[in-house]
Amino acid sequence: MKDDYILVIGLSPTLQKTLSFPAGWRGGEVNRTADSLLNASGKGANAARILAQQGYPVKLITQTGGPLEGYFVKEMEKEGVVVCACPGPTAIRYCTTLLSENPFSMTELVEEGETVPRETEEAVRREFSRRLEGSSLLVVAGSASPGFSPLIYKDFIGEAGRRGIPVIIDRHGPLLRELLGIVPLVVKINMYEFLLSYDDEGDVLQDVGEEEYEKIAELGGRMNREYGQCFVLTNGERDTLVIDGKGVESIPPVNAPVVNPIGCGDSVTAGVAAGLSRGLSLGDSARLGMEWAALNLARKEPGTTR
Repeated sequence: MKDDYILVIGLSPTLQKTLSFPAGWRGGEVNRTADSLLNASGKGANAARILAQQGYPVKLITQTGGPLEGYFVKEMEKEGVVVCACPGPTAIRYCTTLLSENPFSMTELVEEGETVPRETEEAVRREFSRRLEGSSLLVVAGSASPGFSPLIYKDFIGEAGRRGIPVIIDRHGPLLRELLGIVPLVVKINMYEFLLSYDDEGDVLQDVGEEEYEKIAELGGRMNREYGQCFVLTNGERDTLVIDGKGVESIPPVNAPVVNPIGCGDSVTAGVAAGLSRGLSLGDSARLGMEWAALNLARKEPGTTR
């Protein structure tokens, strides 16, 4: 029997350090600030927290470890997320965001995760089997840390499909091609990631211009017709494309002051999950996600709407 919670799995948790500096700070020199934050983060954690902040029951499966694993779990639980933690010997990685004002700039320093042992994967798989049964929707968010089987997300998505549980995935790369024809998906990624994953023609530029929209719409439409995949494709300050069996819809971004963009994509993922769980169309679910992304953009804490 379903408990109607949204199950989020994110196997690359982080502790996000956010440092804010005034105008005029310089690289290669000592720069001091008292404006700092430390937050539980990562794609899965961000999406789960935003869902909980907006009143949706949510459970997060992730591995934990290291001296601050208790801090990570408490930070999530205080927002109402049920953390299905799988403790192990590898520490949660750190990532650092450097914010600068006037003019605004953001620099992201990403630390690669430690290699997890087989025992951690076995624990994650057991936890997934326990929690999937009661869920109404599965969200697969981000990459998996080194050491996990390259098939782990494919296995989880296949199992959800066999049980008739809808799946939203925020993950690009070869995995998406491997999932073609296995189970219908909602794929929420940005347009650059979409082209990296599906387009075989030449180099892909990270700055995807609007002149590429027609090509993206055609390619996404073909994937939908042949494999049943639906898409929510974001593109920073430009319009988002929604591609499903009804056609292609263009959704403009919601205006908001730019404070910290970290977590905006995860906000869209959370909004899409929330909307679909309520029976909204994919387009309306994407609009909800764009509204939540605007709330996130205006806050200094990453992956939060309040």
